[in-house]
Amino acid sequence: MTNRFSAQINAEIYNIGPAMFNAVRNAVIQQGTTARTAADHASNKAKLSATVASILAEAAPRDLDHRALWQVIWPRITYAGTRASKATAEIASMRACVPLFGDLNHYVPGQYVFDKQEWLAFVHYWKGRQATSYGKQRWLERSKTQPDWNPAAHFKRTTPQVWQILTKDDNAYPGLMFSALPAKAEKYFTVAGFLHEHRAKGALQPLEYYTGGHVFHSGHLTGEPWVQERSMLETAKGRFEQQLGQLTALHTMMDLGLKTIKPDRVMTYLFSRLGWLQTLPATMSKQQVVAAYLDPSVIREMTARADVLAASLDKAGFEQAHRLLDIWFVKYGQEPERSFGITVNLQNVGPGIRGVLEGLKGKARFVDGDIGIEEAAAMWPMEEFASLA
Repeated sequence: MTNRFSAQINAEIYNIGPAMFNAVRNAVIQQGTTARTAADHASNKAKLSATVASILAEAAPRDLDHRALWQVIWPRITYAGTRASKATAEIASMRACVPLFGDLNHYVPGQYVFDKQEWLAFVHYWKGRQATSYGKQRWLERSKTQPDWNPAAHFKRTTPQVWQILTKDDNAYPGLMFSALPAKAEKYFTVAGFLHEHRAKGALQPLEYYTGGHVFHSGHLTGEPWVQERSMLETAKGRFEQQLGQLTALHTMMDLGLKTIKPDRVMTYLFSRLGWLQTLPATMSKQQVVAAYLDPSVIREMTARADVLAASLDKAGFEQAHRLLDIWFVKYGQEPERSFGITVNLQNVGPGIRGVLEGLKGKARFVDGDIGIEEAAAMWPMEEFASLA
């Protein structure tokens, strides 16, 4: 595939976008849920439909107070890098077992102090006492049976309210499901502390801090207004990113209705295979794409290209366009997750998503509303991205 200018890629995305989206969605519904019997196939489709409806229903308004924004942000931290079914179960457990995750009002300054190095030393000590790899995988469960198990003796800075959560203390939080990854723990307590302090200063709408007070237009902009909006979105992403990290920041922004997606490895690989990325051309292998998908230039290009695709869906009458394309493209290329009805990774079948695009191109005819390269260049004055190949 020859190198293409940004405007060429954007014209293709905009013109074929609605047909491509419908083809991907239909493939996931019909082929991504296959089963041995018609009854099981129907059951899988019902699970998938319920999952998508649930995700779309989670869209949050932007006039949230601090307590409501807390309930938007912390579950997105849980989802990061975790299978959706596992994260969903953890979120329900955390909300039910730990008062702080149920309501920000339970945050008390000074009671939720987390020292990452203390926790890493604690894990190293108890995991090191396990002789086998299996034991090391289940170090916490096994350590709790030891006669000298006494977490309090290991922590000087980390407060009991925190280490009891991390160790899933059987007395304080019986039955708690919680992945005690230090990076996630740090984010939970950082965000809770920030929102508590921000509210204590008299602020009413915390989202204004992240957006810098900018009011985002609900429609899809073009030309210079589009450039200005992308700049404002980058500013908001930067503030969220300081607390949440790159992808979780974008996930949170998307769920708040801001015009972006969460460009994870699945979505990025699919866009690469479609030839829609200059940074990661279609000639790159999956391993090469996965190694580079977090590069800032890739994320910048992914969110910009996705905005063009969302604009085409919006024009075709789809609501929540960014969320829709994020859901269905990921479902197309994700590994099977039977609890959500997905039984097949369609990207591993035949030519995958590239075959879907080529099939549509073979049937394509210029229709009213299609745009040319010059018009695409004017609508989205986008930079040319350097290849990482």
